[in-house]
Formats: sequence, structure tokens, C-alpha cells
Amino acid sequence: MTENTIVAIGASAGGLEALSEFMAALSTDATLSVIVAQHLEPHNSSVLTQLISRQTSLQVHTLEADVAPAPGTIYITPPNSDVILENGVIRLVKASEKVGPKPSINRLFHSMAKEAERGLPDTNYVAAVFSGTGTDGSEYLSELREAGVIVVVQDPESARYNGMPFAAIHKNQYDLVVTTDRFAELLSLGDLSMLKEVGGGRDFRDSQVLRSITDTVHQ
Repeated sequence: MTENTIVAIGASAGGLEALSEFMAALSTDATLSVIVAQHLEPHNSSVLTQLISRQTSLQVHTLEADVAPAPGTIYITPPNSDVILENGVIRLVKASEKVGPKPSINRLFHSMAKEAERGLPDTNYVAAVFSGTGTDGSEYLSELREAGVIVVVQDPESARYNGMPFAAIHKNQYDLVVTTDRFAELLSLGDLSMLKEVGGGRDFRDSQVLRSITDTVHQ
């Protein structure tokens, strides 16, 4: 039986650029199911779907109701909603907080960790943190990895805004730090083990990174 791979991508400021690079580098015959949780203002509800549709030949849909993830399909979360994985289904749910980024990347990742723990047959999971400010997406990284989810972080040097990538790296719970286009190329090869095998490059867990984070917080 063919294995299904579900990729959850969280992004914020600078995410449109990162996602565009990622989608453009994906193979035209990729069989992934990709869920995008990009922080968006309500008046920008259609911008992301239009942008991604121009960058890939895969199917691109704005989520409107519960749906089973289909291969070769990109699912865009609308603003003012959260998205979760539950019992093999992608679900739109009411945003959990009045104040805070929407959609919540943390909530999506938390649901993916729980879904992976259930051990659905022939299903692989990948969670990725792309460009953005703040710390959304970093809360449940250890739970993701404990559940067998591969965690990927955009290389901070390639991100327009490196706050979210640095926050994720600071947790020391990731498998790979890489540019978004290279991430897409590795996914397109279909061998997820490569995401771990190539993950032994630069070490971001040093004092320089910590100083950068401290400087950002100070500013």
C-alpha cells in the first residue's frame, strides 16, 4: 500500500515568500498532502491561495469544511480559524484565543502530535516552521518528535523574519534546518529518511544564536 505523507507548515511574516519558494520547488507529481497555517489578516483571505496556485501545478484549496487529506493537494487555512488533524481528517475549528496569531500553528502541531501517536497505518507526518516573528509553532516540538513526526525549520539566514525559526531552534527539538526550496526538493524525492540523514549540518545551538534571540527580544 502506498504511504501517505502529511506536511503541516506554519508561517507568519515573510511566509508568503517562503511558501512561494517551497511550492515552486515541489515536484509536479508530488503525492504529499500539505496543510498551510499562515498568519493572515481577514482582508487577505484570498491572497495566499492565489499566490500558491501560481507556483504549483498541485491542487490548491482554501479549507471550508472537514476533509480527508488527498495526495497532491495543498490546503490553505482561512483567517480567523484554526486547523487541526483529527481521526484522519483535516478540520477547521473556531480560533481558540481572542488575542493571538490565527491560525494557531501551535494548535495544528499539537493535533498532529496526537494524530501521530495514534499510529494511523501507512501515514507519515512532517511539521515545518517557516519565516515569522514571535514564537508560534515552537510549543509542541518535543511532542511531535516523540510521536515520530519529522520536524523541519527554515534556515534563519534564508528567512525574511527569523523570529519563529530561531524560537523553534532554541527548543533543540528539530531534525533539519534548511532553506524552503531545498526542503521541497528533499520531500519530492519521497524518502523521508533523507530529512534526518542530511540534518547534521550547521549547529545553531550555540551562544551566537542565543545572543541573537536575546537581542531580538530586547529590541
